Amino acid sequence: TFQRWCHRRLGVGFSIWRGRWNVPFNPLPYPCEYVVGVGKPIDTRKHRGMEDRERAIEEVMELYIEEVRRLFKELQEDTGRRKDVVLEIERLKSRQQRGLVNPKGKKAE
Repeated sequence: TFQRWCHRRLGVGFSIWRGRWNVPFNPLPYPCEYVVGVGKPIDTRKHRGMEDRERAIEEVMELYIEEVRRLFKELQEDTGRRKDVVLEIERLKSRQQRGLVNPKGKKAE
């Protein structure tokens, strides 16, 4: 997809949304009820100053994804939303997995 291409080439991820009349990036949303949830803060203090930065990033990302899943399930139960709606989170390869940095967090040559 275009999003994956941009992430691979530019190293930047972004969201594409469609608004009313199915127009991409349309600021007019579909007329519907929105539910907004705010999760618990993620404590990143133990990850600061870690020798392996990529590992620290991966650990914090796992904490974030875990909290997003917990919040989704909680809101789904509290608001009586459909139970057949599933949250899917697609993880892209890390910079280390793509060979852009070595295991110690320094740029690869």
